[in-house]
Amino acid sequence: MSSSLHTHLNELTQALIDHPQAGDDGILKKISRASRISPDLALEIYRNNTRAARVRALEIVYPACQSILGENTFRSIANGYVTADVKGASDLNRYGEAFDKYLGVIIETGRLPAGYVYLQDLARLEYRYHAAYYADADPLFDFGLFERRVKSGGQVYFQLSASIGLLDTQYPVYEIWQLNRAVQDARRSVAKNHEVQAVSDTQYLLVHRESDIPVVTPIGDRQYRLLEAIGNHRSLQSVIEHIGDDIEVLVPGMIANRWIVGVRHDE
Repeated sequence: MSSSLHTHLNELTQALIDHPQAGDDGILKKISRASRISPDLALEIYRNNTRAARVRALEIVYPACQSILGENTFRSIANGYVTADVKGASDLNRYGEAFDKYLGVIIETGRLPAGYVYLQDLARLEYRYHAAYYADADPLFDFGLFERRVKSGGQVYFQLSASIGLLDTQYPVYEIWQLNRAVQDARRSVAKNHEVQAVSDTQYLLVHRESDIPVVTPIGDRQYRLLEAIGNHRSLQSVIEHIGDDIEVLVPGMIANRWIVGVRHDE
């Protein structure tokens, strides 16, 4: 892409995101050369379409949050997020990653009742579930490389699936998510009027992809700590030292499930 075209695209993208302002003059002059309507009106139409597309993207990513809040309240919050989001992702399939933080601010400032305190964790789960679908394809596990690293005595750093997402929460988010998704997983169909029970311990959730389909799986704390350590680029030797020898039992299952997909070449 030429530097000139890249510059024009950046200018247009920023103009679509920003509120109307004096700095629009430059892009308006460029629009006027190709537009049959007023450049100001053309830019405002583009802006409105961009905002509407982003709100729609949030509705797709966060169906459980929308189910709980109701369509009107969710859309109002989504519009506020889009207006405040001056950067955003150009790829709408990856839009809205920080929506959970925005919900947290709304709850902290009392714009939503305190009873919605779990909503931030629910939004984190929904984004991880959505992102798992669009994650890059994983390599096949290279057992030869793994064996060579072990025999050489070097540090071994595992690679997690690109679809992996982890979440720990004090709320029954998994059950809330199941009950409020617009489209239920046929394998986990749950009655809408089922009562969600409070949890007494931390709930650990793993998001991953099975045969191109995102899946949410409750896991134990040791599985969670192991996956978290690998995700934080901790070596196998370090993990054994700090988490325990039972990873010799956990790791083969994680490789079989394709949660661990290889050994890092650059470590």
